Amino acid sequence: MALQTPLGSLDTLDIADPATQREILMRDKHRLLEGLVVEEVFRGILGRLSDQGARSLPLSLVRAASRGRQDAWFIWNQASDDNSADRLHSLLEQSYRNRVVTCRYHPEQHDFLIERYAQLQGHPLQELLGQRRNVQPSFGIPEQSVRDTERLMESIYRLKGSRADFDMFGEVVLHRLFKNCAISAYLDWVWDTDNIIELPDGRFIQLEIKHKFPYPVKGQWPLRFGINTGQVTTMKRLSEGGVDTFHLILVKPRWEDRTGTGYLTQDVANMDRVMLIGRYLDADTLEGLDHAAQQASGKTESYSGNQKQNFKPVPVSGFVNLGTLADGADRLGAKILAGMQRRDLPLVRDEDLREKRLS
Repeated sequence: MALQTPLGSLDTLDIADPATQREILMRDKHRLLEGLVVEEVFRGILGRLSDQGARSLPLSLVRAASRGRQDAWFIWNQASDDNSADRLHSLLEQSYRNRVVTCRYHPEQHDFLIERYAQLQGHPLQELLGQRRNVQPSFGIPEQSVRDTERLMESIYRLKGSRADFDMFGEVVLHRLFKNCAISAYLDWVWDTDNIIELPDGRFIQLEIKHKFPYPVKGQWPLRFGINTGQVTTMKRLSEGGVDTFHLILVKPRWEDRTGTGYLTQDVANMDRVMLIGRYLDADTLEGLDHAAQQASGKTESYSGNQKQNFKPVPVSGFVNLGTLADGADRLGAKILAGMQRRDLPLVRDEDLREKRLS
């Protein structure tokens, strides 16, 4: 049996058809796809890490949980000739025994099959979760208010046009099917992690990339960024499993929600206003954040779009200044690696962000 999707069994779909791909992607939030555009912008920068002995690993990692159950981790191994997924599995297994599952996508079966978990090698992941929960898949969809058609389509076209060899199904659609169909269709909460990086000394770290602006937009109060409370918990759990996070923010020069990602490829003259800042988040820092008072943002910040989103406020003074997009891939790659290695870098000041602001 192939993977079940909202459009039917995957083996019955023309997955090479752009219309089918769009139909799948249009079920996600526009901000999620805009985030993928940002990650594509960073693809070249992260590619320079290999020159310095670091690399982005060929895998995806998802944390999931259900009411009354412990957390579980799902690893999608995307390379048959690389052992990094197996190494990450073993690392997480030390803290989350029998709660880590590694799988691989098999095109001939149109499904994600388990590669490492108990004695279930070769078993379909989706089928296992359905049997464990004793439920049929439930394919949720966010509210229309957070699925702006124009911004979704703009992101799809920007991804397709990002490079000649871009594989929309393999690089985007399949990732959404992994999370939205193979996993979250059976579980209550699911959180993506971003890039897992292997540092020159062999340690793993998550490089989380966000695209946003600080608050408060008006007034002279100290600037802050908000980090989703569920994401804080995910980073904390990941750190407890041996993987810290470097939280990287691409700061929007226009401090308002209507701005998408188009300016990143079109507004070349203002690349020196697009700041990159980062903060190293280890277990102790995340423990403090986890216990800090939280605030609530509007419904558009939540995945579903029908409830307010809790977040933890983080002062900009806790971030380091990595430069701007005008600095080029080599320099930014070196700065990002320095941040992931906790080397000394200049701290961000409120005035640094205010000076770069366009509106």
